[in-house]
Amino acid sequence: IQFARQLRFEAYGKEEVRDTSGLWAVVTATLAARSETTMVNDAYWEGPAGLLYSHSNRLSGVRPLLTDALLQPGLPRRGWFIFEIREDQARGATFVAPNAGLVPLDSIVRVKLGAGGGALPVLDSLDLDRTPGAIE
Repeated sequence: IQFARQLRFEAYGKEEVRDTSGLWAVVTATLAARSETTMVNDAYWEGPAGLLYSHSNRLSGVRPLLTDALLQPGLPRRGWFIFEIREDQARGATFVAPNAGLVPLDSIVRVKLGAGGGALPVLDSLDLDRTPGAIE
């Protein structure tokens, strides 16, 4: 998981920049279907105060987002879930993927992030085209 105040990426042939008054939380993950094709509906970020954040819809053209990904058996996909969160909702949060919704899944991942001490590692700007995990 990486935190940033700004995201940069190329979409549709031009550079895009997205700022936020909070933080971008970029979660790199690899997902795979086991025995049949599966659609990943969503994931969510649950802050320590119980606030729930769905993936950001301000990132059209970012590749490879895992939201709405179609997973084929034996073909894992690596990519991102990206959330726009309040800064006070970063420490002690829980990342949950995928959000099963109405789809029966055999595995759901819940990653509890520590409350930790010291400064939260936040980048001023994160270039998604140069970030590990950018391979689909």
